[in-house]
Formats: sequence, C-alpha cells, structure tokens
Amino acid sequence: MENARVSISLSNDLNNVVYKDNVTPVEATVLRAMHGKGSVNIVYIDSMDKRSHSQELERVRNNYPKATIDKLYPGESPKIPVRFSEIGMSEPQEITRPQIKVESEQSE
Repeated sequence: MENARVSISLSNDLNNVVYKDNVTPVEATVLRAMHGKGSVNIVYIDSMDKRSHSQELERVRNNYPKATIDKLYPGESPKIPVRFSEIGMSEPQEITRPQIKVESEQSE
C-alpha cells in the first residue's frame, strides 16, 4: 500500500491547511469525504508497504468516524485502493522532498 505526505485543506479552506505523513489511499478517500473532494493533495509518495486490507481498514476505523468508513467501503471484505492512482490522485510533476543535510568533510 502506498504511503504519502499530503496536504489537507480543512473544510476546503485554503487558509487552514495541515500536512500529514504516512497517509494511504484509503485514508485519503476518508479525508476527502470529510473535508471535500479537492481538499487532499499529495506532496510526495514516500513508501510502499505490505499491510493487509483488513489491517488498513481497522486502522482507519480506529481513527475516523465508522459511519464514513462504512459508507465508502461497505461489506464484509471491501476492495480498497492500494495506489493513489486508483483514486485519481498522483504526485505533482515537480516534487519537493525534504532535503537531507549532509555534512561535508573538512580538509585538514
């Protein structure tokens, strides 16, 4: 399952933006349902993990309103998105990743 750093415009208010790390496509759909379709944007995709669908659904059910999850992903074993492209989201063309500070060796 892809994990990304995303920006979230709370209630679609561009003056009220927060950033969240390790967001999955499932969590992004929940956030969009709660704050509006255009409220969630990928800053960059940073990893892919092997968590199961049931683990991911359990994780979001513990963090967000159950009614929202059940509406988006009904049934005993719903099919959930694994990649952001499956929900129509992609990384921006120009990616701004955090810079790693590297100390250079000094000559003696």
